[in-house]
Amino acid sequence: MSTYDELRILGAGAFGITHLIQSHKSKRFYALKKIKASIITPQEIKGIKSEIEIMQKLSHPNIVQFFGCEQTPETVNIKMSYADGGDLAHYMLKNEFIELKVRQLLVQLLLAIDYMHIKHVIHRDIKQQNILISEGRYQICDFGVSKTLLHSESAALTKCGTPYFFAPELAQGKSYNIKADIWSLGVLIYFIMEKTYPFTGKCVKDLVINQKNNDVPEMQGCYSQELKDVCMQMLEKDPKKRVSERQILLSGLFDNELGYLAKQYKKFGFEEAAIQVQNFIDKIDVKKIKIQLRGTDEDVLIRKQALIQQISEDTFNLLAYHLSLGKFLSESPIDIESKMAFKGYVQFLLQRHAK
Repeated sequence: MSTYDELRILGAGAFGITHLIQSHKSKRFYALKKIKASIITPQEIKGIKSEIEIMQKLSHPNIVQFFGCEQTPETVNIKMSYADGGDLAHYMLKNEFIELKVRQLLVQLLLAIDYMHIKHVIHRDIKQQNILISEGRYQICDFGVSKTLLHSESAALTKCGTPYFFAPELAQGKSYNIKADIWSLGVLIYFIMEKTYPFTGKCVKDLVINQKNNDVPEMQGCYSQELKDVCMQMLEKDPKKRVSERQILLSGLFDNELGYLAKQYKKFGFEEAAIQVQNFIDKIDVKKIKIQLRGTDEDVLIRKQALIQQISEDTFNLLAYHLSLGKFLSESPIDIESKMAFKGYVQFLLQRHAK
């Protein structure tokens, strides 16, 4: 006997149809991806298992949540969180993206990519159809062509994804790594801002040739130059020179967006994501206070001496050195009480810096 009601079809993908379902017990809504067993080849089964394996590892507010898999004689069913806002492709047909919206989208997807890369996963098919909107949050979905890497610097050799979003190294059949996702996100942001793709062609071959032989067209949209610059850095053809998600998030350009998300994630119980965002905020703050850690102002010296008496000079110097390396306080082996006391000193310096 079924434990849920099928309400309507949400969409169709490479492997099957996705239904909106409601649990009899909790009354909660879910998305159920049903794949017909009769049309599945061994390679497709491998893809399904890969998607399930990947999704089980991921738990982030900007990634669709996986709840389980059930196999019947007729279908393989994958149960996921339901996104009430549909996908980004349909949303873009009816809504304009002002600068604030683009920034919010970019930061949320960068955080999702950063989380995926920590888990050693590249998505390989980031595009508007694979971005869902749930309770105002943007979520990456459809991990059917994702690949788990042994470590973040690994290079994959297979070609997956959608041609417009192919990174140059992927399109040319070269090995690629996590930077391919940054290129794809850059293409998405470029499309939102310019209403066209950076490279097009009558066929995949033309697209690849255009991409190889031409520069990314200069952006003309009515957005800030700093946002355009970030997008162009994501569309750097050389993956070694291409900006990383962490470099963007640590640039200081998105402090407001990160601050807002830190509060939202904590408010709604996304503790791991809240810590992730706070770590970026802390690292940005470090850039602002490195010089002030050696400050000689009387107020600073008094505060510093009081802290040294509390946690010891060796501990103070170790934590200051840790920050000077650009590391998170949470990564330090020092006891939590000393780190909290030191963080209070850092916040004191930041308040002085802001005046």
